[in-house]
This record gives sequence, C-alpha cells and structure tokens, in this order.
Amino acid sequence: MADLRRLEELGLVVLSESEVWRDPLAQVEAPLQTPPELTQGQAQVWSQLQAALRSQNNGIWKPYLLHGVTGSGKTEIYLRAVQEVLLQGKQALVLVPEIALTPQTVRRFLGRFPGMVGLVHSQLSVGERYDTWRRAGAGKLQVVVGPRSALFTPFPNLGLIVLDEFHDSSYYQSEPAPAYSAVQAAITYGRLTRSTVLLGSATPPVEWMYTAQEKNWPVLALPERIMAHRQTVAAQLTRQSQKSNPDETGSEGSSLPLPPVKIVDMRQELKAGNRSMFSRALQDAMTKTLDAGQQ
Repeated sequence: MADLRRLEELGLVVLSESEVWRDPLAQVEAPLQTPPELTQGQAQVWSQLQAALRSQNNGIWKPYLLHGVTGSGKTEIYLRAVQEVLLQGKQALVLVPEIALTPQTVRRFLGRFPGMVGLVHSQLSVGERYDTWRRAGAGKLQVVVGPRSALFTPFPNLGLIVLDEFHDSSYYQSEPAPAYSAVQAAITYGRLTRSTVLLGSATPPVEWMYTAQEKNWPVLALPERIMAHRQTVAAQLTRQSQKSNPDETGSEGSSLPLPPVKIVDMRQELKAGNRSMFSRALQDAMTKTLDAGQQ
C-alpha cells in the first residue's frame, strides 16, 4: 500500500474508495417490457386505483381489495400502481406468499423498472439482505420484492404496499416468534405511513371480504380472464359449445369469462340410487369429453 501511496504522491495513479453492494439481482437478466393495453375490466379497476394513489393522503385511509380470478391480469395492475407511486417520488413494497414465487415476480418488475428493484428473503446471505435494507433505507431502491419478511425493510418514503395472493397461509407466522399476520401488519403499516395497501387474491378469505363490507373498503373486481391468443381462446369457446369466430374474438386485451360451474348435491345422488363417488352429471360430462377425444 505504501508503494501505491508513493505513486499517488507522484501523480501517477489515483486512489479512491467505492462501496460494492451485495446485490442478489446483479446477474439477473430481464428483458425490458412495455405496458400492454388494458382490458375494459382492467381499465375500470386501474382508473379507481390510480385516483386513490393520487389522493392517498386525503380523507379517510382505507386499504383496497383486488378480487381477480386467475389469469385476469392482477399483476399488470400491480405494475401500474408501482409506476404511479414512483412518479410521485415514493417507494413500493411487493409481497408474495412464497420464496419460490419471487424469481418470476422479480423478473416482471425488473423488466418494467430496471435497476430499481431489490429482493429480500431468508435464503439470501446476511450480507445481501443487509445491503438491500441499507439501500432501501437510503432511498436508493425504489421497489422491494419478497415474502412476509420483506415487510420489515426500512423505507423512508413508502407509498404502496402490495400483497399478492393475500389469502395464502404463508403470510401468517407462528414459529419462530414473534407470531404475526403479515396482512394485518401491512394494513397497520400502510395506515401509519399513509401508504396505499392493495390486497390481491383470486380467492379472498371470507373474513377479509366480510371486513371489507363492514368497514366499507373499496373492492375492485376482475371477474374475467385475459385472452392471450386468438386461436387458443377460439378453441376454448368451441369446446364450451359457444359460438365462436376467430375474427371476432379480439386481440390481446380481450377477455374471457370463466367456464360455468355446476354444484351437485351428492345427497340427492344417493337418494336417486347413485352410490358412486361421481355424480351422474360428472359421469356424463366425462363420457362426452372422452368420446370427443379430449382430456
């Protein structure tokens, strides 16, 4: 080191110090993504949520419950909500129920917000978690993604908390202590910081739907799946014995309702003499499907 100091004195080299962050996402490649066109249902939901995000410090604070069926495009709503708070100069926290789900979620957000996303979960090294906390606390990370433990990341200017699939039991910790509900903790955290809390699920728990109704929380609905490809959707519609024209199914941005569901009272089946574990309606449907060469 003495030799380097001497070279510096002679003006031959320049010595400096810089901190290298231990970033678990440094080697993750995510192609840039542009926001897709919203379906009519998504546009309606986004209009309400965007208005709330722009006036989150006014009036009575309430969390938002997003009830969207699987494949309805809830993640795009999350992405746009994050973009809105970033435009306001604030930070966002996105929680997922399982560590296994973080890679795909992180890639979606990195594709939309390159260089702005951090990751926190228990399988990272202590150094990686520590550096992510420090960067978030210093305002150098605008978006943090992780499971329930990410809720304890320090944010100087938090504007949004998203809980994806908030019905999942992984949001509830019993052991090791302390025992807590990440859902309830996020709601309390959001209220204290005046941050918008968005609870998303395809199957919201009964108790939370009841709470939303009793406390008059806004409930946003996405009841239809998004059509990803014309041909696939046209085939689905044909199999459902519905009239279908590929030229009229629409392009990306169209939507498809969930297939009809029939509830069968097996007690009535037993009374009718059917002692099988399958109802007659199910047996008929399976027979027709197999006869048609389908699965």
